[in-house]
This record gives sequence, C-alpha cells and structure tokens, in this order.
Amino acid sequence: MSGKLSQLRVAPNVQSGAFNEIQRVALTANDPDATIIFTTDGTDPSVGGAQAENTGQTSTLMATNSFGSGIANGTEYTGPITISEDTELRFIAVNEANTSKVFSQNYKIDTKAPTVGADPEGGTFENDGPSVSLTADEAADIHYTTDGSEPTTESDKFDSRNPIKLSETATLKFFAVDRVGNRSEVATEEYEVIDAIAPSASASLNAGTFDAARQVSLSTNDPSASIHFTINGSEPTTTSPRYSVPLTVSKTTTLKFFAVDPSGNRSETITRTYVIRTASAVALNVSKANLKLGQSRVISGRVVPAHDSSVKVTIKRNGKQVLSRNLKLKDSRFTLRYKPRAVGVYSVRIAFAGDADHKPNAAAKSFRVVRR
Repeated sequence: MSGKLSQLRVAPNVQSGAFNEIQRVALTANDPDATIIFTTDGTDPSVGGAQAENTGQTSTLMATNSFGSGIANGTEYTGPITISEDTELRFIAVNEANTSKVFSQNYKIDTKAPTVGADPEGGTFENDGPSVSLTADEAADIHYTTDGSEPTTESDKFDSRNPIKLSETATLKFFAVDRVGNRSEVATEEYEVIDAIAPSASASLNAGTFDAARQVSLSTNDPSASIHFTINGSEPTTTSPRYSVPLTVSKTTTLKFFAVDPSGNRSETITRTYVIRTASAVALNVSKANLKLGQSRVISGRVVPAHDSSVKVTIKRNGKQVLSRNLKLKDSRFTLRYKPRAVGVYSVRIAFAGDADHKPNAAAKSFRVVRR
C-alpha cells in the first residue's frame, strides 16, 4: 500500500476536567468507517499485537498487522463511555490503512460534598466573645450569616485571614461549595456572649477643700451603663438616685457612686469627699472709751459659725506691736484682759486663719490710754 494517508483523529464530546456528577463520554473519529479502541486504566490501546505510536504521525500497517488481526489492548468503542470515578481515558482510531496516535483525556469525578466545621463551636462566651474560624475538609468557598438567616452563595464568604468576630449573641449559619460545585448542608452554631466586664466610673472633680460651691460630673466608660449615687455618705444601691446631670456641691459632702451595666456588672463604689469652706465672721468687743493708765481693758468676742479653733490677737501702740498671742476658742468664744503700760492709741486686731471647714476673717478696733 502506498500514497499519502489521511491522519486519523478522535474527538470526545466531554473534555478533561473536574465534575460533580457521572459523565458519559462519546468518541467520534474523523473517519466514519474507523474503529475506536479505548482504555480506562491509563494504558495505551493497541491492535494486532503492535502498540500504536503516540507520535502524532500516522502509521502504515502491513496487511498482517491490520485491525483484522484483533485488539491487543483495550475495548472497542460502541457507545458513550460511563465515567463514574477519576479516570484517564485513552483512545485510538483504526482503519484498514492507519492507526491514529493515542489521544487521552483526564476526568476527575467528585460527587462528595465537603464537610464544614466551626472553631470554636457554639457555646457560652464571656466579655468580648469569640473569634470563629470556619473550616472545610477540602478546598471550598464557605458562605455564612450571623443573624440566623439561611446563607446563600451571595452571603459573605469566609476569609481564613479574618476570623468572624462575635461580640454579641449570634446564630451562625454556614455551608461550603467545593471546586466542582458540591454543596454541603447548612451548619448552625449558636453563640451566647455574656458581658462579664464591669464598667468603670469616675468623677470630674477630685476630693478636696474648696472655698466655693463646685459642680461634679460623673461618667462611665460603658455608654449602656447607668450611675447611681448618694451624697449623705451612705452606700449607694441600684435604687439610689440615677445620675443624669452635673451635681452642685455647695456644702461639705461625701459623694459615693458606682456604675452598673445592663448585664448587672457593677463597678466598685467610689467615694469623693468635698469640703466646702463656709464664710466665717469675727465679732470683736473692745470698748472705745478712754482707758486710764494702770487700768485693764477686756477684749472679747466670738467666731461665727461656732466651732473650736483659735484666733490670733495683735495689739499695737501708736503703730508699734506690743502684743501677739494665740487665743484658744472655747465654745467659739475668746477673752483677753490687757493692761497697757503707756499712754497712746492702741489698735486691737483679731484674726481667724480659717480651717478645713471655714474661711478666714478678721476684725479690728481701737481705744486710747490716757494719764490719770
């Protein structure tokens, strides 16, 4: 046999790929009279005891090696081939003159849906809640919702680099779709997030002593928390007044307060004592009548409001100091008997220096000492 022979070709109706269902592959040769031989075990099909050359070139068979001598390896194609598992399909075409090269196709059949899971699984968590990672037992896209609704392929897709942060109670639903479209069942995990962190509370004014009324603002680091307080030194409870506007402290006050959130987490009770010093007045009793040398003059008075402290008495004659003494108050009163030693004009000044509760004040009077 001589002359140029046409190159035989065989084409499948389904090309190599991955599939999620059984495939039926039909083979068609470009010579309708050719016979197609195939294998599904990865070996090359052959005829007449001579294996076909996989060179892309046609081969010429002597009459003794024609197809009529039988199939050496493979099965004669008679209709679509069922592919139900991973298969390397190889096939050739043979006519009276030619045997084609070996053609091959690879089919991956995956009908198993992926298995999905969550780490950690649902449960009860405190404070900020868990960061949840979703997993699949094969390469797959995982879609999820956190509001209890059914997820779809349009739902958020999980990114392993960014775990799902659940800061409040949530119903997590999710499923996976693998590379060939197998879809898992929707899995559900329930996460209960319990707030176990107590809020903190603070006051805008530190404890201290002040000469005038002051305003105090209370605050908390949790916007959902409420603040309860007392101003009489008693321990506050959740039935105590609830803070809403700044407090005006116009007298000595012991403020106690705490913050509590909707979950019942309560801060420590904070105490702030504010001392507001009240105005004081010094009443000085000194007769203005002339005093004869050698006689004594009674200097007396009181500090209002009544309290126990001391006053400083200073006496000057003609502008020069002749006496300086501290007088202890008794029932808020003081008395001094003074006997001048020389004539002249005497000025008496009583000064109250103030204390933790009262502001300072002073009073002054004068009298004249004359000869007998």
